[in-house]
Amino acid sequence: MEADFAVPLWPGGLRADLTAPLDAMGIPRGELRLNGLVQNTRATDPVTGRSRRFSEETEWNYSVDIRQPLPRLQLLWGVSYERTDSTQLFRLREQRTNHWDAPSIDLFVESTAIKNALVRFTVADILRPTDVRERRFFTPDRTRAQNLTSVETRAATGGFGTRSYTLRVSGRF
Repeated sequence: MEADFAVPLWPGGLRADLTAPLDAMGIPRGELRLNGLVQNTRATDPVTGRSRRFSEETEWNYSVDIRQPLPRLQLLWGVSYERTDSTQLFRLREQRTNHWDAPSIDLFVESTAIKNALVRFTVADILRPTDVRERRFFTPDRTRAQNLTSVETRAATGGFGTRSYTLRVSGRF
């Protein structure tokens, strides 16, 4: 088992990367990878003068990946699960928040059964997460909550977050 904890430690943040075998859980030659980040970014907002997190930075994210080679079948399969906190963008007259309503889950299978080639099939964003964006508009600016004039919410699918199927063949031909 390997572990890597990056510096700086709390209160600024903590990043952890862990790799562990899965043989004891009945997945021969399987591997578990955990990656996570928790951070506490702070800035003084130049418009409001109040403390807030950094613009367009998440406060946390993590991923869980499982991989298992199946040598007799000349296959490798894996699954990836990712979650992340919302991001916020601060402008003079606008505050924008973006988040995904579901985790990102990808599944892949790759084969070396064809001589000198690697064939990989991937299904990405299996749950088809929706990108939710909220825009809060202020007049004349964001200095006071009473200056809020309107809120616009958009739920978008397409691009990142769209389930996709990929077949990739690489090697010497």
